[in-house]
Amino acid sequence: MTAEPGITAAYALYHAGIDFVVLERRKNVVEDLGASLVLSPASLRIFHQFGILDQLLEIGGKVKENKAFTALYDNLPETAKARYFTGKKLASITPTESGVVVACDDGSSYSGSIVIGADGVHSMTRREMRRLAIEEDPSRETTWDPIKPYKTNYRCVWTSFPRPTECGQSYETHSKDKSIMYITGKERGWIFLYKKLPEPTTERIALTGNEVEEFAGEFLDWPITETLKVKDVWEERYNAGGAGLEEGICGNWSWNGRIVLVADAAHKFTPNAGLGFNNGIRDVATLCNKLRKFVLSSNGESLDFTALESRLKEYRHERQEALVSDMEHSALVTRMHAWSSTLNWIVARYVLSWSFVQKLFITYVLSPKIQKSEAIDFLPTSEPFEGTFKWLYPLSKTVTTGPSA
Repeated sequence: MTAEPGITAAYALYHAGIDFVVLERRKNVVEDLGASLVLSPASLRIFHQFGILDQLLEIGGKVKENKAFTALYDNLPETAKARYFTGKKLASITPTESGVVVACDDGSSYSGSIVIGADGVHSMTRREMRRLAIEEDPSRETTWDPIKPYKTNYRCVWTSFPRPTECGQSYETHSKDKSIMYITGKERGWIFLYKKLPEPTTERIALTGNEVEEFAGEFLDWPITETLKVKDVWEERYNAGGAGLEEGICGNWSWNGRIVLVADAAHKFTPNAGLGFNNGIRDVATLCNKLRKFVLSSNGESLDFTALESRLKEYRHERQEALVSDMEHSALVTRMHAWSSTLNWIVARYVLSWSFVQKLFITYVLSPKIQKSEAIDFLPTSEPFEGTFKWLYPLSKTVTTGPSA
């Protein structure tokens, strides 16, 4: 797993009463990589179910990524923290009669019933699942997702710095094939510099220190606001990074009831619309709801992996519609910012600049999508957010404990 969806899964599995361990690839659960985090109302609603909404709201503004994960990890029950192991890079997955054995590159190994692959865009879990599926049936070589399932059309450099404007402000600078996004939190600001690639690629793009500097140099004189330029914040940066922005949705999310993927391991969006992490949380909620019901229906008997695989396919099917919609939305926002076509230029430059158009979009497009968001269905909690649009999956102060689907 990785820190982001792994922590969410740890909370959900703990409250579901399902035994688990988290194998974190990083040496530290929380690392400051210079990025920010946007949490949707649906995600905050799930964190409310976990009892940590107040701690996140105290951070305020746009939540700093490592502060959010620090709050999430610090508030994990101690028994859940005891199941968290860092520095565990996945080496291989071996299926067994009772589940799987996961081997790490430090020589350690762990056995369990199922692997939840939450290990990011370059998921080793996804690669191992592909290997096992093809070993089982060589004809899958051409039908299974490729080793590198995502395409990259844009690159991005990001950095954080002392907040130079008011908390909660955000600005965008649009141009042909390039764009800027700027946001602020309580203490820091962040800037994201986007540039279209000459040609799409499936190869991994990770920018080195010199490459980051060279990339940012193309934007230094660009305006963020009427009085602030990129060079003003770049000179004050804490840290910076750069990478390609992969896009895509995998077709295969599970194998034989023993492996299942969530978040960036299963789908990847460009970050402009802030939908990637939030969809990962929805994955975890939907999956853990399925797993809990399956465990309850098993009544302590040995696992039926064929039946479990059916539940995992249900999870993927239930997430499909929202994922396709949000991926299209994310891709469109990225391309409007970079004026990828005449129509996108007109919409970005003229149509969306009108406040009434923005209000119509929120009312008739965004709100109906958000109201469909999943929640944890086995945690009794009050509803933290209510409005004109009612949640499709309302929270309840009481829950049933039976095995019904």
